Amino acid sequence: MYIYKERFYSQLEYIREALEQGETAEVELCTLEFIVVINGDYIVDRIDEERFSEEFDIEEREEIAKILNDNIDWDKINLLLPKIYYPNGKKITIIKD
Repeated sequence: MYIYKERFYSQLEYIREALEQGETAEVELCTLEFIVVINGDYIVDRIDEERFSEEFDIEEREEIAKILNDNIDWDKINLLLPKIYYPNGKKITIIKD
């Protein structure tokens, strides 16, 4: 997947077709990634702070995350989550010749 002028393209050929003869274009490459990766820390970070006691500390947060991580198959769950294309920071230049 590629991004050119804030639009996604599945093939470089589609971008080339939009160019004038001899014109160049800087195209950003994309990588297929999960929209989110869930684990125990992810869940604990989303617990409303008001749910914790005033004495609640980092060790207790880590304990909750450990309980979740030890008892939930995050790999299986994460594999079921959708993936989308995200820009990966790499760029190439193409030319229509």
